[in-house]
Amino acid sequence: MRMSRLLSLRIAALSSVVLVAAVALATWQAHGDVEDETRAARQIGLLLDALGALQDAPPDAVSQRLRALEDTLRDGHLRHLRVRIREAGGRELAANPPPPASRLEDWLLPRFAAALPAPAAAATHWDLRTRDGRRFEVAMQVDPSSEQREALAGLLEMFGVLVLFGALVLLAGYLTLRQVLAPLRGILHAIDGYRHQDYRRRAPLGRSDELNAVAGALNHLADELADAQEARRVLSARLLTLQEDERAHIARELHDEFGQVLTAMRADAAWLARQVRDRPDLSAVAEELRSHCERASLDVRNLLQRLRPPAQGDGDAVPLRRMLEALVAGWQARPGLDLRVRLAFELDEDPPQPLALALYRISQEALTNAARHARAGEVRVRLCRDAAGALHWEASDDGVGLATPATESGEGNGLAGMRERVWAHGGEIVFEPARPGATRPGLRIRARFARPRASAAG
Repeated sequence: MRMSRLLSLRIAALSSVVLVAAVALATWQAHGDVEDETRAARQIGLLLDALGALQDAPPDAVSQRLRALEDTLRDGHLRHLRVRIREAGGRELAANPPPPASRLEDWLLPRFAAALPAPAAAATHWDLRTRDGRRFEVAMQVDPSSEQREALAGLLEMFGVLVLFGALVLLAGYLTLRQVLAPLRGILHAIDGYRHQDYRRRAPLGRSDELNAVAGALNHLADELADAQEARRVLSARLLTLQEDERAHIARELHDEFGQVLTAMRADAAWLARQVRDRPDLSAVAEELRSHCERASLDVRNLLQRLRPPAQGDGDAVPLRRMLEALVAGWQARPGLDLRVRLAFELDEDPPQPLALALYRISQEALTNAARHARAGEVRVRLCRDAAGALHWEASDDGVGLATPATESGEGNGLAGMRERVWAHGGEIVFEPARPGATRPGLRIRARFARPRASAAG
């Protein structure tokens, strides 16, 4: 159903209910007004009967008839008339009180009466004589206050009904819009998830054709984006695997070819140094050549360590604990480097090979970044699992931290490569200060892997 029609039907239905309620209330009020007028007319009749009974009362019943007349006047149902009864030239015996009113009516009535003044009406006086010769003065005058009060009460009731009707219509419209547009909250929730690359969320369907079309398009887009993201993740994982294979191949070539050549050169340099001991000029050159060969061998060894993790072996199994321990030991043994590395390996078993290699590489990059860029004095690396089985990796240092957002994007320090590796294995990575607000806030890198992706490199 189209949204305009659905809204119109809902608002019309709710407005009809409110209108019926308002008509019922007005009918009930009219019924009450008719009853008031009927009681007032009956009270006038009773007043005339009481006056006639007083006039015809025997002497011993005059006092009783006066009390009955007073009760009739004080009943409160007499309207439109002000009646007073006095003894001839004496005190007032009875009078009907004004109708009761609220404080609001007492405050509004003079202003209402001033705005709509009633025509002046003279009082009617006549003498009433009883059989025993007593004379009473009866004064009767039209009293517009009761009608003014009734008109004021009608206006107030009408105003209240209109306000109530308007409030109910607004409430009905609000509830209708809230119900009809309820799927929008789900659509916005889904869009927020898409902004954070969470394509598992789905926009809910409702009763509006327009919103259903939007939700359907968003769900289709989410499916397409999820497929594209998964394909890109698989491709990235394959590229990383190929990169590891190429590194291993280069490492073997360096070890088998260049390593043997360097070993032979070191042996030749040592032999040459022994042969020219009696020639100081040649001996110095030979010793320098031997020193160059040793430095080249050390550089090749370090390069091989970066290309192919130590303790990996030639099989498919990747002993992550031994690899990380060897990595930490290598950093600790570097001459001239004042960097303390702490490793907390709290995993019961090593993760699958692709993920283990990724964890090794991001640990390697975290240590390199802390030593070369952050000028850190201590680095802590920790691996563990939570109760849900998710794998957590964390590296924190006490260095200078990330200076600018461009630094976090990985320009020149490999953080972008870490983000790419974590993403390729279905994980999430966060870069944050280790000590916010400190002069050297350091850097904490946290990665979470919901489950090992053993087939990611397939």
